[in-house]
Amino acid sequence: MKKKPFWILFSAILLVAGIVLLVLFLPRGKSAELYGRVLSVELDGKTYFGTPGGVCEGPDGSIYVTDSALHVLWKLTEHDAEIVAGTLSKPNHDASFDGAYADGDALSAAFDTPTDLVSYQDCIVICDTGNHVLRLYNPKTETVVTFAGNGRAENKDGELEEASFVSPVGLCADDADNLYVADPGAQTIRLIDTYGYVSTFLGEHHGFLDGGFEVASIASVTDVDYANGVLYLIDAGNYSLRKVESGSLITLAGTGKILYADGDALAAGFVNPVSLCVENGVCFVADTGAGAIRKYENNALSTLLASDGKAPLPQSPRGLCAGSNGKLFCADASAHCVFCFER
Repeated sequence: MKKKPFWILFSAILLVAGIVLLVLFLPRGKSAELYGRVLSVELDGKTYFGTPGGVCEGPDGSIYVTDSALHVLWKLTEHDAEIVAGTLSKPNHDASFDGAYADGDALSAAFDTPTDLVSYQDCIVICDTGNHVLRLYNPKTETVVTFAGNGRAENKDGELEEASFVSPVGLCADDADNLYVADPGAQTIRLIDTYGYVSTFLGEHHGFLDGGFEVASIASVTDVDYANGVLYLIDAGNYSLRKVESGSLITLAGTGKILYADGDALAAGFVNPVSLCVENGVCFVADTGAGAIRKYENNALSTLLASDGKAPLPQSPRGLCAGSNGKLFCADASAHCVFCFER
């Protein structure tokens, strides 16, 4: 086998070392605190930890969190947590749990890898990613029903029960109660209007190009949020934060390549952005690969909070939401919990 030139190997080593050093020495001006408790269950004398993903403030003001390992929905209060939807399977030999698919009473219903969620018309819509559908949890009636999707992994538009998704993982609602769904498996963003029709909103072209919908392209959108007439999105495949405004796709931050850097937003970059939330014109981004919460404001990208490998800082941030109490909530997959901090 022909050996690669030494300078190529040396450059690769420097690149990896540089990213590691940047992550280790990020600014840490904020502190976080545990909200609720560590998400875990006791079965037959053994403890099984959850993997929180999406987080949102529900219609009742409580914090709700999806759990992709235990396949359930949690409701959090300041010092406690309880499962309010989903049922646990028998643990496998490797301590994992199997997902399933069933509507009905909330604690008898079943999910398969639930990810993001959003408060919607006094209910909560959940991305049931493993089942390729959206589910609806009603906290008043304590029931779960299928909201959209036929369960087949494909990109098909149509009425709610006829349409299909590949891997829905991100959700948001606009002021008119239209829903936007990030489906990276299909490389699309889907739109569910108030008449119950699912259409492809963005994703006809794949790549990294701004402009009108006739030319604009995306790679792999993993989350969306809506504020003041603008749809914000995380294009994880392009390591960027982007927005749709007045019929055009515009990149706000990121170079299209993996890069950890603060500063001018279009020169700065992300390691592995996965989710976002927008509040008062400020975008907060969970940069999971960097173990950091990033902040976009006034065309600049900065680090709001970054992990040093120790609690109580988020180590593997996933879902984000801005609470009505003025705090930012962050689901941490590695710490099996939700953190909150001043934003």
